[in-house]
Amino acid sequence: MTNAKPQHPNAALTPRQRRKMVLLVIDDGWTIEATAERFQIDAKTVTKWRNRYLYEGDDGLFDRSSRAEDLGERNTSGVPPPDHRATQTTPLGRRPHRPRSRPGRLNRPNHSDR
Repeated sequence: MTNAKPQHPNAALTPRQRRKMVLLVIDDGWTIEATAERFQIDAKTVTKWRNRYLYEGDDGLFDRSSRAEDLGERNTSGVPPPDHRATQTTPLGRRPHRPRSRPGRLNRPNHSDR
């Protein structure tokens, strides 16, 4: 959106407010932009809630969890999975040294360089 209006910092919408907003667009013929300005939110947000209401009814106006639905198979045996890194060794029988990376701290003097 090129003409995006600044959002109100406390513009959190409850399901009741979302329903009112959506019905202004659907039943009363308000434009997406006018509704967005009235509720101090982005026009994309109005469109998102309108579409969810059209497809799912009132149930579409509730927040959704951002957690993934399928996390794969869980290990219910109580035995931890094998750690393959622990079994990798060098020819001398030692685990290879893997230095920890420290993003944002490279090429900066530490206390011993002062």
